[in-house]
Amino acid sequence: MKDRGSLAVGVAALAVLFLLYFALKRPQEAPYARGSTSTDEPLSTVSRGTSAPTLDARDLADARTSPRARLSPDERRELTKKIHAALWAEAGERPPEPGAPARLPDKVPALSPSYIQERMREDFKPMAIKCYEELLARAPDAGGTAKLAFTIVADDELGAIVEDVSLGEGTTLTDGSFATCLTESMTTVRFAAPKTSGKTTVHYPFLFSPGDEPPEGPK
Repeated sequence: MKDRGSLAVGVAALAVLFLLYFALKRPQEAPYARGSTSTDEPLSTVSRGTSAPTLDARDLADARTSPRARLSPDERRELTKKIHAALWAEAGERPPEPGAPARLPDKVPALSPSYIQERMREDFKPMAIKCYEELLARAPDAGGTAKLAFTIVADDELGAIVEDVSLGEGTTLTDGSFATCLTESMTTVRFAAPKTSGKTTVHYPFLFSPGDEPPEGPK
């Protein structure tokens, strides 16, 4: 009986060692970079070719074939007033008197992270690609980081606009025309409405890299 017990213990020990061996030998999964609003590391890599790791073919095709409708200065001004008025109404507070500096209520809810991610993917990245491709036409080797800081103000019926966009500290891609393209692209577009109204300030660094040469078209 003692020999059988020793044999069982020995078999169990071998089984544990066997499992540990294969667990240690199993290849580790590649890390997955998840988006955030931290400015400590690039969130998105934008390249000239389809090899950009955070962009797929749909992003690139959309950027080149589906330009966003632009708001005129008057249209933007009117939409801004309407969104601000809606947020004041939802807060149950009186807006500033006519002629007073524009501002929003103190307790405006934040927009959902999923909405921010959708806007970054569907709207901001395609616009950034366009601006970058215009820069590459002038400077084929241009690359670097653009740390964007901007505020999205949105109403669940009227849509959303970007306010107060700027290139923050740590930006290395400082071409003036490129910076103007980025900021004007963001501030002249009306974006899809979220499910819930709100306001969020986003700090979003883009890493721009020339990547591979684009394929030649048919001759």
